[in-house]
Amino acid sequence: METIEEQLKSAFRLRDSLNAELSRAEIMSDRIPIRKDLREVNEQISKLKIKQQLFWKNVFKNVEEGE
Repeated sequence: METIEEQLKSAFRLRDSLNAELSRAEIMSDRIPIRKDLREVNEQISKLKIKQQLFWKNVFKNVEEGE
């Protein structure tokens, strides 16, 4: 199972790739699906960042409680 950090790295690589593809797209009909994919990847990144924050919040809470 991939860690949250690995999932984030993968999502950032995909976003970079999609941004590069978007800049190479010449006509609007080519750009529409790429933008849709970018929105989905950005949404996924946001969700993963929230999961990551919650994970670290729990880790620090456990450390403070001496677990």
